[in-house]
Amino acid sequence: MEENVFGVLFETIKLENESHLEAIIQSMDKNSANYVITQAVSYAFRRGAFSLGESEVVSKALRVLNRVDEGK
Repeated sequence: MEENVFGVLFETIKLENESHLEAIIQSMDKNSANYVITQAVSYAFRRGAFSLGESEVVSKALRVLNRVDEGK
């Protein structure tokens, strides 16, 4: 069974159609925003957008945010 994919955000978030993108934007909460930011930063890292030092700082920031969101 082949999936119909309208597009893909950050090589991980599949979009079914243009209204699916709008639904993601309109229904975004803290958890989904954290997920999107994590995917976007990971995507940028894979594409070489950050220096080694910048990557470490961003990695630490994501770990801190995820730890806070998990209540730890």
